[in-house]
Amino acid sequence: MKTLQCWVITEGIAGTENQCLGVAEALGVEPVVKRIGLRGPWKFFSPYLGFECACTFEPKLHGPWPDLLLASGRKSIAA
Repeated sequence: MKTLQCWVITEGIAGTENQCLGVAEALGVEPVVKRIGLRGPWKFFSPYLGFECACTFEPKLHGPWPDLLLASGRKSIAA
């Protein structure tokens, strides 16, 4: 049986990251935690506008992509 690859993407705030880790634990998967930030000028805009692209994040996100992605926090919405 294939093990699910899981990423947890957060902005590194303990409270939001712990929520994702709790969900991963409840699902029985071992996540890879990726802490990201937004590069300018995107960090000044609302993430709901949809202007983000691959070069928006620091560090940049690249494949191979996970089977499951858990994200929490304003900066991780676009990811």
